[in-house]
Amino acid sequence: MYQVTVTQNGVSKNSFVYTNNAGNVASAYLNSQLGKTFNFSIFSFFGPVNIKVAKLGSGADFATVRPARVGIGKLRCQAGAGNAVVSFNVDKPCKLSIEFSDDDANNNPLMIFADSVEDKNMVPDKQSSTVFLADDSLSLQNIPTDKTVVYFAPGVHNIGRFKIPLRISQVYISGGSFIRGYLYADRKNGKPLTINGRGILSQNSFPFHYPDANPTNSNSSAWYKAIELTGGSGHLIEGITLIDGTAFYIYLGANNSTISNINVNGFKFNNDALTLIGNYINVKNCFFRDNDDAIVLYTSNLKVDNCIFWQLNNSIIQLGWRPHSMANNVVSNCDVIHAEWTSGLQENSGFITAMNALKGQEQQGAVIQNFTISNIYFDTPVTKFLDIRGDRKWGRQDKNSYTATDKPWIYKNFNFKNIYFHSNSNNDSNLIQIAGFNQDNPITNFNFSNIFIDGKKMSDDDSFKNMTNGKKNVLNLKLLTN
Repeated sequence: MYQVTVTQNGVSKNSFVYTNNAGNVASAYLNSQLGKTFNFSIFSFFGPVNIKVAKLGSGADFATVRPARVGIGKLRCQAGAGNAVVSFNVDKPCKLSIEFSDDDANNNPLMIFADSVEDKNMVPDKQSSTVFLADDSLSLQNIPTDKTVVYFAPGVHNIGRFKIPLRISQVYISGGSFIRGYLYADRKNGKPLTINGRGILSQNSFPFHYPDANPTNSNSSAWYKAIELTGGSGHLIEGITLIDGTAFYIYLGANNSTISNINVNGFKFNNDALTLIGNYINVKNCFFRDNDDAIVLYTSNLKVDNCIFWQLNNSIIQLGWRPHSMANNVVSNCDVIHAEWTSGLQENSGFITAMNALKGQEQQGAVIQNFTISNIYFDTPVTKFLDIRGDRKWGRQDKNSYTATDKPWIYKNFNFKNIYFHSNSNNDSNLIQIAGFNQDNPITNFNFSNIFIDGKKMSDDDSFKNMTNGKKNVLNLKLLTN
């Protein structure tokens, strides 16, 4: 469908294009993604390069390169041998969506992941006595005790669910490797673990919610996650691409850990990209395209920076499905290039959403405070930006009332700065939905500054009020104009 050519100093090389298929089985969890593809190409470089993209058999007039903030924008196609061709230059790592005009619905999109060259200190020496060259699930059951690094060379590897031994400090997934299976590590009593490389982790040979015998079961603990890493601290997940998830992609329950430069595409329901539990977690330079919540938080002192979101369904930043107090979290310098929510009134959709509680957890309560959200850029209209309603009764056994023993979810001290909306983002007056638990437990101190729509700064308090819906039990909701 696509051909990608990278040229540097007069030398041209083709970059392989992968095609990830949603499938054609009529199942509810595929939703509107039925029959679509996701195409992507990965390469590493240093210094200026020219990228030429040919869409094969296309008569498109132009292509748009996103995020808009990169500055490439709309390109006129060159016709050639029945293909539509565009070319452009880049001089630093970036993640780019190339969108041709003959596919307005993005049924078969292309992403280019132009990575920096790997840090040589992060690439194991295959000849080292501590490195184990892995192949399949059988080989992983027989790792010699003197090996501390597992290395997947280029090729296809069927590994099932690999329970990473405590003595292993690194799992390296090299560029050109395609792994079918799951990675699981319990590090409660172990040293830090690094999972890195430029390869691909897929679950395309496993059924939905594997290994749960009942795929409609809502008990997520029964599902394997693509990467499940719990306990300990100092972990790193870097550089890999995850596709074909059967449930959540990365479940990280640890402290002082980093997720960097990963790419996620998830067509299925419950394809949450990240579930984070712990303190001092950094998420940076990532791409997320998923059909459920992108990042689910149960963490304090989190930093999410320089990430790109293509949201198919549900929330981008989800403040938790169950009660969990959190503080001092920062989300900054992020782009939303597409948001495919079907309705502005959808229960769980928006850039930031809080679903508040699940059945049986009404009595726990939580305090969520001291959040900073800044420099957020929307390439696309969105029907909802913020949906935090402390009085939301979703999932409660009695949705119509609270009991005397119910404890509130309390939200306070949120600062939103430099938010750049695309046109039509506020047409239905649902861009901000906000409400406190009750009069005694209001939402307090939500401050907005430098809010732009199509480049025009909002300075009219009445216009800001028109963006909100259902506001009640709110104390100190302000548009700061200075």
